[in-house]
Amino acid sequence: MAPNHDEYALPTRIHTAAMIFAVFLAGWNDGTLGPLIPRIQEVYHLGYIIVALLFVFASLGAITGAFLTINLTPRLGFGKMVLLAPLFQIVGYSLQAAALPYPVFALASFLNSIGVSILDAQANGYVASIVSARVSGVWKSFEDNLVLSLSRSLAPRKVLLGLPTPTI
Repeated sequence: MAPNHDEYALPTRIHTAAMIFAVFLAGWNDGTLGPLIPRIQEVYHLGYIIVALLFVFASLGAITGAFLTINLTPRLGFGKMVLLAPLFQIVGYSLQAAALPYPVFALASFLNSIGVSILDAQANGYVASIVSARVSGVWKSFEDNLVLSLSRSLAPRKVLLGLPTPTI
């Protein structure tokens, strides 16, 4: 007799929705940096080239996150990795919100990207691993990346359409 998977349907949907929402927020993070460059230049009194180093630090963070994911996931497992990723983001966002000197802000961008990279890899792995008769793992992974791309597209529009900018 085949096992009854109906009892797992609701928790699986909740977990999948949580992962997709986390990926949406990760895309929002990625999509807001470009439109915020003029504000960052204004606050830190820096030229475009120095501010553009944030993209370099974010790329290095993503690469570091990828290496950490490959090396730590077999040792720690999915659950601990999903808890580790937001810790990087919490530290990074806290440093950025504190409006500390620019080198700390750039380091925070690096830490944020490590967290986003780990979270994105774990979310893709989780969503793609769900076995379903109606939807293949490939489609679920596509759906996950579709949400990431959508949020990356929406975030700059929200920033450019007039969010109030805090005074520092």
